[in-house]
Amino acid sequence: CVQLSFYRFSQSIRPNNAGWGGMCANTLLPEASEACCTVENPGVAVRNCFYVGERLSFLSSVGRCGVLGRVPCNFNGIQNEALCTATCCKHSQSYHWGLIPCLLGIRVRPSDGYVAIVHRPYDDVVEPNVGL
Repeated sequence: CVQLSFYRFSQSIRPNNAGWGGMCANTLLPEASEACCTVENPGVAVRNCFYVGERLSFLSSVGRCGVLGRVPCNFNGIQNEALCTATCCKHSQSYHWGLIPCLLGIRVRPSDGYVAIVHRPYDDVVEPNVGL
């Protein structure tokens, strides 16, 4: 199975602390966990997982949130609450889907032509020390 480095339909994923460390992911592949918020409190997310380390496609994560009566969100953190009784909810160290589309780019080193992929997983923020 081959996964291409550059793909259409990229979406941001990030760790549960919602800080730096986000990256782009292919929405069609199971690459991150769900993060579900209420409309009233869009910054605090919960999980609806089935097992530790579970990863879903973006559309599957939308469905998981819907079961809880919640929506995917750009969270500030993942809250472990009684809503999820599974052990996996206590282990939110993986990446979670966000709602911000992600930009994929390339960076070419002029001295030798080496090419690197650049992920821009945030709306208008560029991580420090990353030039485009």
